[in-house]
Amino acid sequence: MCCILHLDRLEGQDRENGILVLVLGILCQQGFIETFHSYASRITVFAMILFSMLVYQFYLTYIATDDEHLLALVQKQLTQADTLYYDMAEGLELILGGRVAFLCDAHRAYQMMQTHFTDEQRCALQEVVLVSKKSTHLALAKDNPLRELFRVTVHRIAGNGVMQYERNRCYADKPRCAENEVKMPEVNLDQVSSVMVLLLGAIAGSIAVLLLELTVSRVWPRRHRVVPSRGMNRKL
Repeated sequence: MCCILHLDRLEGQDRENGILVLVLGILCQQGFIETFHSYASRITVFAMILFSMLVYQFYLTYIATDDEHLLALVQKQLTQADTLYYDMAEGLELILGGRVAFLCDAHRAYQMMQTHFTDEQRCALQEVVLVSKKSTHLALAKDNPLRELFRVTVHRIAGNGVMQYERNRCYADKPRCAENEVKMPEVNLDQVSSVMVLLLGAIAGSIAVLLLELTVSRVWPRRHRVVPSRGMNRKL
């Protein structure tokens, strides 16, 4: 009986710990591997997920900056317009108008820049980095024999893993400036028409020379063929 009671207590503690981990995982927007068979548990988990989304939504609305320059910029924009929010098309039109900065999702802006912006406009754009990149390193001891193995593995995961696949499928590349690259000039058919005429003339000339050579090779041996005369036959 003591063993059974002890096992029941351990199972109860594991169940409570699992519920606590599940709640923390949902609030932290992490996944979980538990399977729910009853409708009550499924409804409870679904309600918790919706609640976590609402919490994050209202939490993000209260995030504000303390930077004096940004606050002054917002006040200046409010004096000029009634709103601070524009959709992607309106924001890019304002950028094309000149001397306007537009804060948006970079990858969505990259897609529209590739289709709506010219090469000169792409080169004239300036990008302001709000969050600087931080260098990372592997937490390994000095002269560790596994250092190179971990480094190669991390590079292979970054280059061929799920993250790279999602980045290639869902995100757009940054538009490149044509001035910083070796760009091949565009050639139209009207610019190479003379070359095509010369090429056709050369083909026609080659065919004519070929026919002339075939004709000469068939006619010339007949004219130089030696035919014995009748007088020579009589002497013989």
